[in-house]
Amino acid sequence: MSDQDSDAYARSLSRELLPLKFLKRLRLGLYLISSTTVLAHRLFHRRNLPAPAVVEWHHAIPQAQNPQEGGPRPQAEQLISLLHQKDPENEFGPLTICTICIEAVGQVGKRAEASASAIIQELVPSMEVVQWMDWLSSEHLGITSYMRSLHH
Repeated sequence: MSDQDSDAYARSLSRELLPLKFLKRLRLGLYLISSTTVLAHRLFHRRNLPAPAVVEWHHAIPQAQNPQEGGPRPQAEQLISLLHQKDPENEFGPLTICTICIEAVGQVGKRAEASASAIIQELVPSMEVVQWMDWLSSEHLGITSYMRSLHH
């Protein structure tokens, strides 16, 4: 899960895929969004707050749980537990997607996916479709597909 260096990742992956001369479809189980998106949603967006530009989990977890108290420094187990929570249907269900998440990462993620897909399709001549996991979907299980442009 990251939107950083996704083009470099696409180039590296393409080199590994080149021997697969007949590969036409590729589905990657990756979200090309900021690695702090989950924390931003669960610690800030749920409370209708915009997340800060930098989300530092060891500061954000205590603030979200007890905003008035300083409290002890959170442990890694708290972070792991938070990251593995299932989002309720009213936040990421069939009819609703967190609008703050859409505003925060929607366009950045789509640009990263489109760019990485174009690189893979350019460097792997047989590739027709590249698919990515879509965080901004029901239960985060959606897929975004990028078909080879007819101009290639």
